Amino acid sequence: EKLNDHKLILKEFIKENGDSKISLIALFQSYGNASPVLNIDDEIEIFETVLNNLRIHFPKSNHIELLESQIQQAKPIATGAIAPEFTMPDVDNKNISLSNFRGKVVLIDFWASWCKPCRIANPKLVELYNKYKQDGFEIISISLDGTPNQKDPKKQWLEAIKEDNITWTNLSELNGWQNSIRALYNFNSIPYTVLIDKSGKIIGKNLELELEQKIIESINYES
Repeated sequence: EKLNDHKLILKEFIKENGDSKISLIALFQSYGNASPVLNIDDEIEIFETVLNNLRIHFPKSNHIELLESQIQQAKPIATGAIAPEFTMPDVDNKNISLSNFRGKVVLIDFWASWCKPCRIANPKLVELYNKYKQDGFEIISISLDGTPNQKDPKKQWLEAIKEDNITWTNLSELNGWQNSIRALYNFNSIPYTVLIDKSGKIIGKNLELELEQKIIESINYES
């Protein structure tokens, strides 16, 4: 609640000080361990507001190029955007596309057999899947197995799926971080999750404590 209050204060401050570079300080405020108060994924409109104000009042500012780059990178996967389409092979080497799941609430889970935090998170995902799959909730796990230090990445991937009781769709190109989807979804660490509603729109990323509530809300929406 305090964080949400802080966000509202910063947004109002930016709107009232559009003709000043001080709005940049408000835009990039952080808390805790350098976590941004205004996250570009969720607040892209306010970032665009600051960019437009810079163009009007400070057309020669070097901040314009920096902000443009950040917005262009974030916009395709910002909250409210349609999740980028992809097609990848499953455990049987059959190509599966994200669009195959349209009409369902989908959690895209980026993980790997060698990722300890991912493996620790899997039991919670199993619990959520078993609880809501009959209501139209699906998970697509995309593995980053296939790093250079893995001798048999497919074997390790399949063993991890079995050990963690993962029964939903599992995809991987088995080439580690050098995969086609990383650039699409712009992530640099795992586990990383993206929640998508029935229409294919992104409604959250790495939600953690909020995840189950978001799933419930999305399942019930227009159901």
